[in-house]
Amino acid sequence: MTAIALALTTAVGFGAGDFLAGMAARRHTALPVAVAVQAVSLFLLLAATPLVGLPTDGRELAWGGLAGLALGAGTVAYFRGLAHGRMGVVATVTAVLTAVAPLLFGLASGERPTALAWGGIAAVLAALVLITGTEGEAGRDAPATAGLVDGAVGGIGFGIFVVGVSEGAAIGSALWPVATAAGVALAVLGAIALVLGVPVRLGRADAPTVVGAGALGALASLALVAATRYGLLGIVAVVAALSPAPTMLLARAFLGEQLSARQLAGIGCALVGIAALTLATV
Repeated sequence: MTAIALALTTAVGFGAGDFLAGMAARRHTALPVAVAVQAVSLFLLLAATPLVGLPTDGRELAWGGLAGLALGAGTVAYFRGLAHGRMGVVATVTAVLTAVAPLLFGLASGERPTALAWGGIAAVLAALVLITGTEGEAGRDAPATAGLVDGAVGGIGFGIFVVGVSEGAAIGSALWPVATAAGVALAVLGAIALVLGVPVRLGRADAPTVVGAGALGALASLALVAATRYGLLGIVAVVAALSPAPTMLLARAFLGEQLSARQLAGIGCALVGIAALTLATV
């Protein structure tokens, strides 16, 4: 049950952070916002490292570095897919693969969820499709397959990030793999911004949203690795992948965006899946 609670904290943290970053991205392009948010996360994580001391095993840094490369590459691919493809298709593929990639890794590593847990996993995956999918996407001229590859690369990248930080945390502290991942991801995003000639300059009005998004991202990442210490990686990853739901609910609460019947059904499906997974881990 602790693992599910921490995984839900991860989903809420990433989802709320994405909402705040999205608010800043309305005034700028996505890449400078992503760089700034990642920089805030790294600063906060490094500020906490004196609490755990120096890393005791280079492998935790290596796993964190792999996670950071995957996170940076996945972020770029995801943004590119959203920009050039059908957002509903891209978001759905990314969300599902973010959950499925760690699930498959866990199974390959010997994890064996119970029958009830499998039912909960299936319900949550169905919820992801319902929540992130859109009905019609009027006004989009892109074919249905546009952005599909980018969405897949994004989902696999985010999934590898989950695997990397969890494997690194299993070796040493939870903090160092996450901090290393944040640093490498920042380097990747910063290098891409430099190559593309995109200035990373935000206004003072963006500071609260960017700092909030970065802090939530750091908290969510730490909650994620903590969750994997209490439960199966596959189950934790599936629940954590529900981050689009809090983003959507915050947009409804603060921006007045309407929820479709499909999205409401997805929320209900997610609740059923979470309940099943909670019962399976009690």
